[in-house]
Amino acid sequence: MKSRIEVYVMTEIEVLPQKTVDAKTIILRSRLDANMARMKGEKYKQSFFAKFGFLKPKAEEIRLAHIEKYYEPYIVLGGKYSIDYCKRHIYATKVSEQTGRVFVGGKPFKPETLNLEKAPTRVLMLEGEEHVHYQKETYFVLDRFRREIKPEKLHFAPSEDQTENLATIDCDFRRVNISQEADTAFLRAKIAKRPSDLVHIIRETFDITERSTVYCPVYELTFQNMNSGTEVTLLIDGVSGEMTLFKFNKREPTRSAEMKDDSSFNGDFLVAKELEPLIT
Repeated sequence: MKSRIEVYVMTEIEVLPQKTVDAKTIILRSRLDANMARMKGEKYKQSFFAKFGFLKPKAEEIRLAHIEKYYEPYIVLGGKYSIDYCKRHIYATKVSEQTGRVFVGGKPFKPETLNLEKAPTRVLMLEGEEHVHYQKETYFVLDRFRREIKPEKLHFAPSEDQTENLATIDCDFRRVNISQEADTAFLRAKIAKRPSDLVHIIRETFDITERSTVYCPVYELTFQNMNSGTEVTLLIDGVSGEMTLFKFNKREPTRSAEMKDDSSFNGDFLVAKELEPLIT
């Protein structure tokens, strides 16, 4: 039986947001001050330079070469997508063996004989449309390189300011690319996905419900082993106190305590989950 339903051509149709909220800038309040961050780093500094996991240098051999506070940006994007649509569905209804034809809306349909339940069965196959509603609402967190990260990595806290002009605040803010077009494209690819069994669209909406740049305070501490010249740079989340990243660098023991911009580092990185076994 030929289908009487024409497939809706949508390959060239782009889902555009009907509503978009204004972008917000949120600066989180630090729960740690510089002294607390320093004490936290001092507590574990010997473990960073331990050989074989247990041979630690003396505390006086490790010095704090540099400490600074900056704000790491995260992009929080939220969206809502819903669609009411029609999809094809085949309805199978058993009829008696004596049924020759069935009339639906004045049109004749002939049953088929199928081998069901281990015996030939007369079945009427009717093709129709179902009206379906699908909805998805969620949010995502991106780092300043627009890579998606787990939302739990961003520890929210009371904000110390909400502003649209960071130039008026005397703090070190790391740069982030903020683009409404990029935000829209990201959310559209994540949530505004039309179902594969779609035939006709009845109603479709796509809204951007959240666009925020959240600046999280971070303390960067660099410790140096004065005997070997090896340095470890440790990042401490100013809200949660978690040590989120550190790296090793080989330097001359006599170098100045003043650090260069962190783009000059070429050491190996270890993420937070690898940090814990080394701290004993």
